[in-house]
Amino acid sequence: MADVVLRGAKAVDGSGARPTRVEHALVLALFGAYLAGLLLWLGLGLLPAATAHIHQLRLYCAHLAPPAAVRVLIVDDQRPFLRAATAMVSQMEGYEVVGAAASGEEGVAMAGALQPELVLMDVRLPGIDGAEATRRILSAQPGTVVLLASTYRAADLPADLADCGAAGFLRKEEIGEEVIAALCPRPGGVR
Repeated sequence: MADVVLRGAKAVDGSGARPTRVEHALVLALFGAYLAGLLLWLGLGLLPAATAHIHQLRLYCAHLAPPAAVRVLIVDDQRPFLRAATAMVSQMEGYEVVGAAASGEEGVAMAGALQPELVLMDVRLPGIDGAEATRRILSAQPGTVVLLASTYRAADLPADLADCGAAGFLRKEEIGEEVIAALCPRPGGVR
């Protein structure tokens, strides 16, 4: 591990891999020792130099924190699809399922409480349908990406689906990691 140099949020050891927890712990320990030295400087009246070093360390350590995962809410009344979609998204690097809802009203309420970046929304739901739930979510959280999904073809669905503000519509069997990553890329990912 001694030959690993941390730069930004990546380890530079030829692999380009993200820093490990051990590397994070080492940097934080070194940071603590460095701060102790700076406090000694403060006691000796070297305040201006210490302030500049503290600012540089804050900037450096801000880059070490791993980026937050894309928060995903899944809204579907079909339990098998809900389980499958949850399993798929949970296995994607940089994505986190923060909630699952079985009705449009529940989806709107959970979106307000959980603030997801991405909502996978069934079109046909008990209570309000997916199009209306999408409208309500986007009116409260315009930056949210909503992907509508159904087992039905688009031609067999309500006409107002096109103007609800969703980023797109797919049949459920077409949803995969590539589609999700293209619509809502993970932090640090490439769109």
